[in-house]
Amino acid sequence: MVIMTNWTSILFLFLSLYIFADETNATVTDVNSVYTVINCPVGVGYIPIDATGNGPATWIEPTATSTNAGDITLVTRTRQPGDTFMFNENTQVTYQWQDAAGAFALCQFWIRLQTPGVITVNSCPTSPMTATSNGSPVVVTWTTPTATSTSGATVNSASLSPTHYPGWTFIAGDTVVEYYWQDTNDNYANCIFTISVILDQQSPSLNNCPSDMSVSSNQVHWTDPTATDNIDTSPTVSCIPPSGEFFSTGDTTVTCIATDDATNTATCTFTVTLVDVIPPTVNCPDNIMSSENVVNWMTPTASDSSGIAGVVSCDPPSGGSFPNGETIVTCTATDGAGNTGMCTFTVTVAVTDPNSALNADSAFTVSNCPVGVGYIPIDATGDGPATWIEPTATSTNGGVTRIARTHQPGDTFIFNQNTQVTYQWEDAANKFATCQFTIRLQNAGENYPKGVISYLRIAVPLYKYS
Repeated sequence: MVIMTNWTSILFLFLSLYIFADETNATVTDVNSVYTVINCPVGVGYIPIDATGNGPATWIEPTATSTNAGDITLVTRTRQPGDTFMFNENTQVTYQWQDAAGAFALCQFWIRLQTPGVITVNSCPTSPMTATSNGSPVVVTWTTPTATSTSGATVNSASLSPTHYPGWTFIAGDTVVEYYWQDTNDNYANCIFTISVILDQQSPSLNNCPSDMSVSSNQVHWTDPTATDNIDTSPTVSCIPPSGEFFSTGDTTVTCIATDDATNTATCTFTVTLVDVIPPTVNCPDNIMSSENVVNWMTPTASDSSGIAGVVSCDPPSGGSFPNGETIVTCTATDGAGNTGMCTFTVTVAVTDPNSALNADSAFTVSNCPVGVGYIPIDATGDGPATWIEPTATSTNGGVTRIARTHQPGDTFIFNQNTQVTYQWEDAANKFATCQFTIRLQNAGENYPKGVISYLRIAVPLYKYS
């Protein structure tokens, strides 16, 4: 830096400082930007003080620092706190400093003693307002203060702009924000507060990060880690995916992030391994009654927590030939983890040999099987249950087993509809007997439908052997 030694150069430097003086707590500089002046009122630079007449005034004295080495000297101070000032008059106060390199800085403002409460200031923020920064400028906002006159005078603030506005960005350090108002009677009011931006470049610390875990339930819970910080008393912690989320089979990395007010972050990770031990759910069809040996059904469906249930297979398969009597069908599905789910249903086949009536086995005796037309009419007014005496069978060969029964007493039947009921037995000699009849729910006193007899005659008690 070139040090100017003649008085003309010093005067030029003095005027330059006066012209380029910036707001309080920003840099008030010469051409080398070496000065920082604190607590110098800015804006219109008025300090209104409540009074009823001439008297003393006090204020916080401005100070200055310089990046140049050596001491800084206060070379000018026209007034000092405690001096007496004239009532309702504006008095200019000037401070000037010089550093060891000969550079100057200047602060000028006005003191005015005026009637108390002439202008009321509302919503002036409490000083200091604090924020933290990781080195980047931060946005700070506040409620804009307002002023009203109690004397009826008009408060004109159109030309008295504040030094800063809510939503502006601030750098680390202290910045003084000033609002000034003046009414039509030349009374003044101000609102002065400090915004203190603390430089915080230290990341928070994450504590108690969960360890890797292996689970069998796809909804996983854990306790989030905690965080501490050198400045922020309550840094936020979030985990992605969050606790309580539903996880897919296999390994998932969970990342937990702690963030402080200065947006410094710290992370930790752990792995959630979902071990699939849950078998697929297989949905079988209802039990099937068939009068034919070849039986078909729709392939059962299956679902699994992994989303892939595997192929459903049934044993015996659909489309196969089933023997008379009951056969249990088992359907299974296996997921990618090797878990197998299953369901079962029953296929009951009751096949009557049309020629069995001609080859009746005299070993059998069937009791309570309706004969004649084989028709049991039941009085009813709608769908409902039907009851009858169940037929039984005996054989001289012994060892009679009932192998088929399509319906049983108490089952629900459809009104005005013929439903065939079949019973079949087998004895120890592998001989068979069959009883078939029709159940019909109908109006009381109604005759059985014409045209049924010839059909039902085929359904008279039948006896057959294999």
